[in-house]
Amino acid sequence: MQGLKVGLMGPLAGLGDSFFTGTWRVITTGIALGLATQGNVLGPILFLLLFHLPYYFVRYYGGVLGYKVGANYISEAQESGLLTSITKGCSMLGLIMIGAMSFLNVPLKFTVNTKFGGVPFKLQDTLDGILKGIVPLLIIWLMIWLLRKKKVSTTALLIGVIVISAVLGGLGIMI
Repeated sequence: MQGLKVGLMGPLAGLGDSFFTGTWRVITTGIALGLATQGNVLGPILFLLLFHLPYYFVRYYGGVLGYKVGANYISEAQESGLLTSITKGCSMLGLIMIGAMSFLNVPLKFTVNTKFGGVPFKLQDTLDGILKGIVPLLIIWLMIWLLRKKKVSTTALLIGVIVISAVLGGLGIMI
């Protein structure tokens, strides 16, 4: 029994760490940053309350519950599919928050205005009509694809973003 407990410590700690540091911290940071960028002092306080209180509560009572229930609960949760459902739900919530944060924190607008057949055409209004914030979302998806599939380094991506932003901004295409 002791060997099983020690063997489960790593995987279960990894489950909690991935939820709290990978998902919940991103969500609470997004909420707090939204308030803090507006000059609201409630932003950092809300982050401390929303992130740290549940984090330490789960750490303490999770340890107590784990000691009382033992390893049987993990096998039951795995067999019933509860762990898979929790993991999938946390992943979906994290992706939703990444989309929301990219929309709020990546201000990217086209300044291309022209006329087609005497009718004014604004590229940014057209793109916003398709999906508000589609350009930042596509750029973030491109970055993730380059990082994962093409194994491009983050340094190269950052330099590329800076160079492309400077060129497009200098030409007056984007702001």
